Amino acid sequence: MYSTEALLVDQLPALEPLLSTYPFKPYQAYEALFGRDALQKLFIDSVRDRIGSADTRTLVIRDTNRSVGLVVWTRVPLESQWFGFPAARLDYLMAAGDYPTQCRIKEHLLEAMLKQCTSDGVRHVSIRADAADLSNIHTLEKAGFILVDGLIAYGRDLQRGDWAVPNDLRYRIRHATPADLSELIALASTAYTFDRLHSDPAVPKAAADRMHAVWLENSLGPKSTDQVLLAIDTEGIAGYSVYRISQATQPHFSSPWGIWVIAATAERARGTGVAKTLCLTMLDWHRKQGVRIVEGGTQLANVASARLHESCGFRVVSTSVSLSKYIEVNP
Repeated sequence: MYSTEALLVDQLPALEPLLSTYPFKPYQAYEALFGRDALQKLFIDSVRDRIGSADTRTLVIRDTNRSVGLVVWTRVPLESQWFGFPAARLDYLMAAGDYPTQCRIKEHLLEAMLKQCTSDGVRHVSIRADAADLSNIHTLEKAGFILVDGLIAYGRDLQRGDWAVPNDLRYRIRHATPADLSELIALASTAYTFDRLHSDPAVPKAAADRMHAVWLENSLGPKSTDQVLLAIDTEGIAGYSVYRISQATQPHFSSPWGIWVIAATAERARGTGVAKTLCLTMLDWHRKQGVRIVEGGTQLANVASARLHESCGFRVVSTSVSLSKYIEVNP
């Protein structure tokens, strides 16, 4: 008989057998480079950090004395602000056992989570699930979640192969300053159509447009570690690329991690090669910072972006799908 209860950070060791056998850990594509133990420790540390966050709730299912299921979700204040209703992100949903057993446990976890979300006033829950985690996807769909996009994650090993940054005289490449913000916001507010926000029928289009602008504003904020690279032509900003270095992998992989956050090209400049110039410049910057791996990603529907990644030496490292649920409230 299953029992569901909240989990505290100091109870995490009891979860380690479940976490160690979870087959969809991040960075699996790099096991040959960094080793299985490093991936395992990084994953457990990531779960611990998330459970310890103030905006996070956690439920665990036990079968006698054994933990067999876990669900973790976090309130997302920025999305809540711009969506016009409280929103949360489902961080982890996992269960032990074969496919039917996993589905039963996850159904129980999702029922308890959605009940708690309703009680807390949360109206929108989203999740990015590994495309191979069928028990997750099927259970989420059964609980009323809908597919909003599919994603391809790419990785580039900077120690393999070489490249030259093109010297395209049509564009001046430089990092952004706060003086560029208004023009950047104008581009960011109109450049995206394939992402999960624009594909989610629960999210107002104006809110989806504004979210991209807000993310860019935050990238140029005084506390941000993001780099915002621009391509300038005679008419102004022709494109931009946002990236950062994460130190989260350093203790486990002995290397920081490059993250290509987002990019956009003005309509007039599409097809001119400016996006590739920005990408190769970004990779060159990471190499000079001692980064080995840079990861980025794009939606399945964005064929042009997929081709850009491949042309710059990126290779597919994982695939995932985004699902969401709007929780209706009975009057």
